[in-house]
Amino acid sequence: MHPQPEDHAAAAACVAAVAETLSKERVRLAREIYRRLSVDIEQLRGDDSLLDLLGASIESNVGTALHVLQYGIAPGGIDVPPAAVGYAQRLAQHGVPVRALVRAYRLGQDTFVQRCLDVLADQVSDPATFAAAAQRLSAVAFGYIDRVTEHVLGAYEDEREHWLQQRDAVREACVHDLLNGDTVDLHEAEQKLGYRLAGPRHLGVVVWAETPEPSAPGLVRFAKDLAEHAGSAGAPLCLPFDQVTVWAWLPLGADSPLPDLRDVVRSADGVRVAVGVPGVASRDSADPTTRHARSRRCWWRQVRTALEWPRRATSAPSRCSATTSWRRKPG
Repeated sequence: MHPQPEDHAAAAACVAAVAETLSKERVRLAREIYRRLSVDIEQLRGDDSLLDLLGASIESNVGTALHVLQYGIAPGGIDVPPAAVGYAQRLAQHGVPVRALVRAYRLGQDTFVQRCLDVLADQVSDPATFAAAAQRLSAVAFGYIDRVTEHVLGAYEDEREHWLQQRDAVREACVHDLLNGDTVDLHEAEQKLGYRLAGPRHLGVVVWAETPEPSAPGLVRFAKDLAEHAGSAGAPLCLPFDQVTVWAWLPLGADSPLPDLRDVVRSADGVRVAVGVPGVASRDSADPTTRHARSRRCWWRQVRTALEWPRRATSAPSRCSATTSWRRKPG
């Protein structure tokens, strides 16, 4: 037996009544969702500004969803709350995995729907009416979340791509400033690069592909594999030079020998690697915060020598006596 028009109208009226009731306590409902997300999803526990934006995103979504339920608005025609878009973009900037954002909407939907059903159970005693209203409520909530997540995930992906391009441009400019001998603030440079300049020796590496595949992102991953194999003291600094070439700097310990990377290179088809000589800063000049300008100049000169090698190797590899090139042999 198919539901009659009056059944649909009754279900819609019940859903509207639930939304009206919850509109009076939407702040409390938003806080309940906030507590669950901040506890259950570790990646969302950022700084205060990120948590504040999470709260704003939840409040705006709760308010909009309740309006959709109360006034029978089609979810496909709503404007996604700006706070929700802004929060997705901020997560992208902070490098929070997109799966954390997806899970946040799933858990938020679950908490929201469960609260709606609790109110519906208090207001509706007839089983058939309750079932019809619950079905409508769940369908509309799903439609809303589907609409919003499609939009915010697109915003996340666009912002992430833009942020990475912007970050790479900043890192590239910073590296070139270092190589050109410009005056650079050490702490600021390390923050931009995400790489420690003071302390470790720096091993310059050039990784390039003999064919268009793998592309630069694949070569960056390969450079990170090299760093892991070399026992680097930290994450490497990787800078794409073009689509088929990547410059990389591997931080080595003070007493680490020059690593033999041939086994790693043999495991990759169509990839070649050139390795320089680690740059070593003396113990007296390794601290660039020293008050002695001569020591600072000496330290920067030694660091630049190590950092500059990939550029020299890329522009004139035949003249770089420090170059060691390995390639996997066919067969």
